[in-house]
Amino acid sequence: MDNTETQAQAPSPAQEEETIDLSSLDESVTSTGAPAAKELYAELTWGENLPNWVWLLLPLFVLGMLGLHLRRKRSRAWAWAALACGVCSLLNPAQSFAQASTDRPVTIKEYNQLLRYTKSLAEKVKKLESSASSSSGGSGATEETVDLSQMGSSDGASSSSGKSRSGSPHGAPIGGAPQFKVYFDFNMLSRPGVNDFTFDNFHSFLMFESSPVPEWSFSFEVNPTPRYYEASYHPSTRWEVRAGKVWIPFDDLAPHNIFGGRVNVSRLALGEAFLPDLWTDLGVAGKYRIVDSKSFTLDAHLYVLNGFASGGSDPLGVDTDYPSFSDRALVPDNNTNKAFGGRVAMKAFQKFGLGLSYYHGRWSDEDDVAWGVRMIGTDTQVRLGSTELRAGLVTMTAELASGEFYRGGSYVELGQKFGKRDQWKVLLRGGTVQPDDRVISVTDQRIVGATLLYQPGFIQYSIEHSRDIQDVPGKVGQSFTNARVVVAL
Repeated sequence: MDNTETQAQAPSPAQEEETIDLSSLDESVTSTGAPAAKELYAELTWGENLPNWVWLLLPLFVLGMLGLHLRRKRSRAWAWAALACGVCSLLNPAQSFAQASTDRPVTIKEYNQLLRYTKSLAEKVKKLESSASSSSGGSGATEETVDLSQMGSSDGASSSSGKSRSGSPHGAPIGGAPQFKVYFDFNMLSRPGVNDFTFDNFHSFLMFESSPVPEWSFSFEVNPTPRYYEASYHPSTRWEVRAGKVWIPFDDLAPHNIFGGRVNVSRLALGEAFLPDLWTDLGVAGKYRIVDSKSFTLDAHLYVLNGFASGGSDPLGVDTDYPSFSDRALVPDNNTNKAFGGRVAMKAFQKFGLGLSYYHGRWSDEDDVAWGVRMIGTDTQVRLGSTELRAGLVTMTAELASGEFYRGGSYVELGQKFGKRDQWKVLLRGGTVQPDDRVISVTDQRIVGATLLYQPGFIQYSIEHSRDIQDVPGKVGQSFTNARVVVAL
């Protein structure tokens, strides 16, 4: 709150209102190095340190002593009256000195509490203003680096730490009307050897969200065979439990992975996609925020899923059974063993992020020997003003009847926003993909490319060019140029 100011009303009409800079005030007025404040605090609050029973018995004791004194002077009427007043003060502590008087001075402790509450409100107002500004003029964010789940989310429903109060990964407004989020794109691309020139559509996404009460939220893709749907229960700002066809918390997926240096969707792959287009799966997932502060957050994720299944093709033609990494919406569960995994992700000062992910599951059929897949990944993000750097690395071990093989992928992306309200952005991106280390095939990739984006509002325009610089006999479509329009509401 460096530039936020609030006004405190003067105690008398004759005095002008005083402007207080919240950023210059120390919330701990009684901290070391402020002896004058300590003395003032002690003078105003010395009585608050006494136990409540002292304040309850003190009026009775004083009036009782007065009653005994008057009784000795044979004034029994005064004595009984004094005792009655003492009993009334004991039975009605709200009128005793133990309770706060409406016209007593405000203590420093109460002032600090009010100050912290005022700063919290000012922060929320600042976030709402920032959200309104970005939604009206565009922030220059890209589909490749921003989760579809964030489309239309309201920062006003977020806590000071940046976590949605609803706990939903999609930020559905609490108690508000249900929302529909729309994401469509239109592409005009050239890919010599595959499509010299064509119009295409990669994404047609319509999602419904509702959070009728703070503890529950519901969201799903509007589709006869939805790739995503989940119910989310969040009993507190730290806990969240999701069930359904849930998003997999692995790497910095947003929502597609970019291992290889290009948005990794099956439509652009020469063979099977490295990971599902939208990596979701039937199961349950939980999240706990271990550390929650303005400067540092630490989240832990755990999940249990159906996992990958068989159905892929061995490029060497040795194994008749091979794991499939296609879209899970098209692959039924084929065994009783469940996949499980977790992720730990931290963010520091809203500038640096680091994540570690793990996944393990069986892919082979129920009647076959149990062969598994293990994945380990790490990712990092650095954001310095209008500059952003992202990188990720994943390695997989897949078991076969003939032995193990390894899969691997990486990416690095440098983004720079510029122009009025950061409406323009340049992305430089590269990466590698190795689907099976036993063979070098046309599915192996080593891509470098650049993208220019312009987002004046809810419509985003971009032009991209990338090239796969790994030459393999028979490989086509190494050069890729795409002019794209995205509508996100």
